[in-house]
Formats: sequence, C-alpha cells, structure tokens
Amino acid sequence: MLTSFFAEKKMLTLALVAISSWLLVMAVYVFQIGGLAGVAWVGDLYSILVASAVTTLSFMVWQNSTPGELARRVWVLFTLGFALWTLGEAIWGFYELLLGEEIPYPSLADVAWLSAYIPLAIALFIRYRSLKVSPESSEWRRIILFYLLVFAILFVVLLLPILSYPEYDSPVEQALDALYPLSELLLLYFVLLLVVALRGGHLAFPWMILAVGFMISVMAESMFSYGTWNEIYFPEGGINSFTIAADAIYFLSYLVLGMGIFGELQLSKSN
Repeated sequence: MLTSFFAEKKMLTLALVAISSWLLVMAVYVFQIGGLAGVAWVGDLYSILVASAVTTLSFMVWQNSTPGELARRVWVLFTLGFALWTLGEAIWGFYELLLGEEIPYPSLADVAWLSAYIPLAIALFIRYRSLKVSPESSEWRRIILFYLLVFAILFVVLLLPILSYPEYDSPVEQALDALYPLSELLLLYFVLLLVVALRGGHLAFPWMILAVGFMISVMAESMFSYGTWNEIYFPEGGINSFTIAADAIYFLSYLVLGMGIFGELQLSKSN
C-alpha cells in the first residue's frame, strides 16, 4: 500500500522536495548557520511556509469536494484550523523577525493557535462518524490504555506543575498554559478513533498519513510546552539538542500533514 501510494510521480516528487527542504533547514539548526539570527529567520519562515502550504492544499481539497457532501464540511473545518495555525506562525514571525522582540504572552498568536484546535477536532470527529465503524472492545481497550498513558505523562510533566505553580502573574497565563496540553489531548483522542476506524484500502491511506501527521503534531506541541515551561527551549537565547529535536519534529508534522492532504487531493481529482 505504501509503495503504491508513492508510486505516482507527483507524490514521489512532493515527498522528495519535502524531505530535502527539511534536511536543509535542520542543517541550519545543527551547524547554526548564520548564528542564532540565522536559525530564527530560517525556522520562522519555514514554519510559515509549510503551514501556508498545508492550508492551501486543504483549501484545494475543500474546493474540489462536491457541495452539500459531508466531506466538504470536513475540509472547510480543516482549512479554518490550518489557517489559524498559519496565522499564529505569522504573528510569531512578525514579532521575532520584524520587530526584533520576544512575542508577548499571551498574544494573538496564542488565540489563533488555541482556536485552531476547535475546528480541527470537530473535523476529525465528523470524519470518524462518517465511517460508521465502531471500535471493537479490544480496540477500545487499546485506545483507552494508550490515551491514559499519554494523559498520565502530560499530567505529571506539564499539567500538574502548571496547575500547582503559585507565582503566575495572572490566572489568564495559567489557564493558557493548561489549555495547550488539554487541547493536544482532545485532538489526540479523535485522531486515535479515526486511526482505528480506517481499516485498509487505498482510499483510506491518505487519511492514515494525515492522522500520523496530527500525532506528530501533538508530540511536537507537547515538547514545545514542556521545553518552554522548563526553560530548555532556546535556553537563554541559545540552541541545544532539545530545541533542535523539538523543531525538527514540529516541521515534520506539517510535512506529513501536507503529504496526507495532497494524497487526498489526488484521489478526489481522480473520482
């Protein structure tokens, strides 16, 4: 199935371009080409680029879907969610690159990023319900066990320290810090349901790629939240192994999402 998915020339070309661009960006991080400023420019611009690409591809699938069909509603919601993520990336880049200052917290970027989880989660739920497949009892147990494991990890390393920290400047900051991991957990739940419901078939494979992209995104966002909370993400304006790994996974999540959406676009055009 994987071989046939990448057999088409367009898909293979896109995959090679995505991997090559990712490797080039990570080379800038690893070798710190251009210093910290160079890493910031490349990282921020690449984030905006890949987020915009994902949004554009999602918009194309939306426009290619039949009016009135359930799929059209799903892709409207996806496009809205990805557009909000892109807006968050652009606001972050505006502060860091153009204004040359640290982005305030909270900011409009946080509003955009957190708001995006709502349409994305709804889209995943609608897609899951449209498949009309209920997980078997053994599958439910695996979903619940895996979800509880992830929840326990995030609760111990993120939520508990955030909720018990006594020196917040405002309750708004504390609420936002807690909302990020909670939003990631919400998204992960619907992604897991979708993965179980998608059982084989060429038509389902792009959605599996999309689901994997979302899971990588949850991992990346969790690492970012953990890194910023513990001040090991760009510590004191420097670059360490954790920063490189977190951003590498973050960029990869957009690329995998883009591959899944592009696959769905190709299938929608062939129908």
